[in-house]
Amino acid sequence: MPGAFRVEELDQATCERLIRTVAFGRIASTHHGLPKIVPVHCTVRGGEIVLGSIQAHKSVRVLEGDVVAFEADSYDPAACEGWSVGVVAPCRVVTDEVEIKELDALGFTPWTFEDGGRYIGLPLELISGRALSRRR
Repeated sequence: MPGAFRVEELDQATCERLIRTVAFGRIASTHHGLPKIVPVHCTVRGGEIVLGSIQAHKSVRVLEGDVVAFEADSYDPAACEGWSVGVVAPCRVVTDEVEIKELDALGFTPWTFEDGGRYIGLPLELISGRALSRRR
């Protein structure tokens, strides 16, 4: 007998469409060999997701080329349905002042200036996702 829900693997186009709908997610990296996950603001520009890193988190130090994971999701508790999309890639630290000003102009800033935050980009190449929905 099938369960009340089904889990569906999402194709790349669907994952890219869904990840464009969120402004918040989580970045996973390592600190002293242990996984660390923290919240980040995000936006999609071109073929990458740009994250506003939180430098105030002393345990998360992401450097140019570090392989990190990003995850975003949406869940409707009333329907018990939702989706999750993840990206794994070496990151690009945004250092170009013009690009930083363009991102700042979007109103997309790393948490607070006091945090000393910065932007990092992850290419949307290794992206995957799953959706949970009720069986109809």
